[in-house]
Amino acid sequence: MRIAIIGAGVAGLTSAMLLRGSGHQVTVYERATELAEVGAGIQLGPNGVRVLRAAGLDAALRETCVATTSLEGRQWDTGELVYEMRYGDESQARYGAPYYVCHRAVLQNLLREQVGDDRIVLSREVVDITQDDSGVYITFADRSTATADLVIGADGIRSKVREIVSGYERPAYSGMSAFRGNIPAERVGAGDLGAAMVKWWGPVPTHHMVMYRLSDDSVNFVAVVPDEEWTSDSWVTPADPDDVRTRFAGFVEPVQSLLDGVDTVYRWALHDRDVERGWSNGRTVLVGDSCHAMLPFLAQGAVQAIESAAVLARCLSAVPDEVGLTEALKAYEETRFDRVAQVHATCRQHGLFSSATDPDFVDQLYHYDADTAPIDFGVTR
Repeated sequence: MRIAIIGAGVAGLTSAMLLRGSGHQVTVYERATELAEVGAGIQLGPNGVRVLRAAGLDAALRETCVATTSLEGRQWDTGELVYEMRYGDESQARYGAPYYVCHRAVLQNLLREQVGDDRIVLSREVVDITQDDSGVYITFADRSTATADLVIGADGIRSKVREIVSGYERPAYSGMSAFRGNIPAERVGAGDLGAAMVKWWGPVPTHHMVMYRLSDDSVNFVAVVPDEEWTSDSWVTPADPDDVRTRFAGFVEPVQSLLDGVDTVYRWALHDRDVERGWSNGRTVLVGDSCHAMLPFLAQGAVQAIESAAVLARCLSAVPDEVGLTEALKAYEETRFDRVAQVHATCRQHGLFSSATDPDFVDQLYHYDADTAPIDFGVTR
């Protein structure tokens, strides 16, 4: 099958990698002029790592990522340990995979290598998609065109493909924005994080900071603040380092050492959108943030995109011998809908309370296996 994927982020590149592995002819179209990610760390829970390992990335992940040992929740003004969630060897033993963190560009490059640069076309902004019984026809802003048997929209929370599939619905602003960046590890001073992630809970839950090592040389931070005015959803909007220092004045070490070392910081507003039915329309389908954008408080946005890409690839592997394309796309949505709706709702709730995630939910979250989750195609197998 000829498949056009719109968007070269984690959702699009994971989909492309898995579908190429299933024998499909895949082309990824990306609106940016280059694949570059500025200053962003990414967390990969074991439920996502298992998918990537099964696709052949085990050795590459071990070489390029940090295997997190724990998540510590600490009080902003005293440093008191409020809770601790153990990962490391315990994650491998309990969930069959480690909990990794890395720079987003590292993951993007690993996926890109699997897909191949010859399968990625840059500077292609979609302006229209039409379809009939024989195929899908894509028009780009530069007036070039492409034809495919299926279009996958992996173009993020403001998805153009979503607009065409089901109509555009404005994302919901959470009332929070986040500063993010990374700094050389030596600037953190007394804050030797090791391989732990630390979440510093502020005076209210919507005011907190997460920090963790991306490598031996770099520490990533995300600093969330309540903010009724800031509405830009760009991840690359420059911010004033003094602004984040002011917002987090009074937080104990090592927060102050980290902020003292910041010279470049970016800021974006936190949006999501209710998870709703209607992920496909004929020969077009959505994956990742285009259909289940969620707040970052469980670090599951990218991981849920990876899960969805895996399930979609499994459903499409049944075409055309056992089921039709429409039925395969419906099976994908049915398989994923309740799962992502539950994670989405828990992300919203988790941003409001300064406590550890419920252990039963954590087990359910990380035990889920996108490569073996039951799929009902509505046919006799």
